[in-house]
Amino acid sequence: MIYKLNSDFIKKIFVLIFTTGLIKIFFFILPYITNSLQFNEFNKMYYTASLAAVIGGLGFNYAYAQKRFKIIKVLLFILLNLALIYSILYSIENINSYYSFIVSFSLIVFELTSFYLLYNNFIKEYFIVYSILLISYITIVFAAFININLVIAFSLLTFIASIISLYFIIKIDKRIINGNSKSFYKIGFTAFIINSVSPFIFIADKFIVNTFFNIETANAYTFAWTLTAPIFYLGVIFEKYIYTLPAGILDRKKIILGMILLFFLLFIYWVIINLFLSFGITMLPETINLTLLKNIINIMLPGFMIFAIIHYPMNGYLFKKELLNVQYKLSVIYMIIIVLFLILFFILTRIELNNNYLLILFLTWGILGIILLLKYILIKSRNKIEY
Repeated sequence: MIYKLNSDFIKKIFVLIFTTGLIKIFFFILPYITNSLQFNEFNKMYYTASLAAVIGGLGFNYAYAQKRFKIIKVLLFILLNLALIYSILYSIENINSYYSFIVSFSLIVFELTSFYLLYNNFIKEYFIVYSILLISYITIVFAAFININLVIAFSLLTFIASIISLYFIIKIDKRIINGNSKSFYKIGFTAFIINSVSPFIFIADKFIVNTFFNIETANAYTFAWTLTAPIFYLGVIFEKYIYTLPAGILDRKKIILGMILLFFLLFIYWVIINLFLSFGITMLPETINLTLLKNIINIMLPGFMIFAIIHYPMNGYLFKKELLNVQYKLSVIYMIIIVLFLILFFILTRIELNNNYLLILFLTWGILGIILLLKYILIKSRNKIEY
């Protein structure tokens, strides 16, 4: 069985839970240690940086994991990508934050290094670099308590963590440089298109809400996302675990088993959230409107649970089996979807939204549903694929 409870499974799941889940606790406790204005200021910076990082990374983590490339050129490509992205963001909403740029760069570099370790089964080293990041986040929490600017502290310490992880990877990566610019971009861009669509949508909706909605609605929406997000972290754990396995042992039954197990875990989480909202009212930060929070999260959770159950096991299967023809076709289709979404995104920044979070949620659901359906149909149509 793919999920047999042996020592290797337990070790990997523990590491993946730690790196995927515990790191995110920082964003859960953030509204408890900040006031409404600080929370909104940080959200604007972080989700702008995350949006730029999703695009600026351009699948370089997949490319570098598979082929050795001169790291100085990789860093240059990242900087050029971010310079272009922030020029566009500046033209849309007059965004000009050096701290946001630094965080974007740091997020991309850290993802590049950590994914290399995961993909090549350096589990111990993978654990170490994430431990460094966790220490940075703990330091940021203490900084917030003594009234150090949260945005500056987060930018500085995240950058330091990324540089340490970069040094770490340079030290242990002994592969011969066997990649050129063309192959690097070809591998990376295909993976980027497939993997960036849903995260881009996830980040874009919070960018819109935190930029164009009032603070009360924006904070409630963001905190609802914070409560909803663990369902994606559980999905990511299953996808990452698939990456650590030999491709030859994967088949349709094992993937379905993973979906069933993921369903039960997500159902348990759904029960926990409902109990929290019913009996944990006093635990909510003062920055959050309870009525708005309940209304938003009751819409968020069901659709995103369905998405997580289907998306993550299927995505892990797609890349671990290296179904290159399917990946190429999906990347072309997803490019069209991204272009259409960018047009929609631009329109949303130019119209009066009136804090209509329902519009944002339903648009998000609809796009994600189309993405899942297209991926499933294309994989299912392949006669040679056991899925």
